[in-house]
Amino acid sequence: MNSKEVMKDAVRAVGVLEVAEYLGITGAGLHDQIHDDGHTDLVELFVAFCKQTGNDTTINWVAEQLGGSFVPFVEFHESDLLESTGQIISKALEDLSVQVKVIGRAALSRHISFEEAEKEAVEWKEVKRLMDGFILKVEAALIDSL
Repeated sequence: MNSKEVMKDAVRAVGVLEVAEYLGITGAGLHDQIHDDGHTDLVELFVAFCKQTGNDTTINWVAEQLGGSFVPFVEFHESDLLESTGQIISKALEDLSVQVKVIGRAALSRHISFEEAEKEAVEWKEVKRLMDGFILKVEAALIDSL
């Protein structure tokens, strides 16, 4: 499925005029965006932007705006499953250890700054995303082996 097909399906569910009005463009402009190859493909442009920057913060922000989070698909070979599991669990435990220390200091002092809390929340989300991606990969490997 290409990006124009994705846009067509998404717009079809709501209606061209409603989507165009929400975006502040004309229905014809949206129609051209979806159907005319001469127009810049905004979805492909966004994907290219994410790939070029190599930073998944942008796509994660979009996912959060939609009520979710972006989970990167962890790459490893099935023969490396044990080693990959060890590496990912070690990374998660290392990050968790740092967070426990920060929370422990905050509990002792009965104070945690907003900046510290925000930083720890971001780091915890990263650990969670890493673990979620790993679980998705393991589940896919198990399903493939059936």
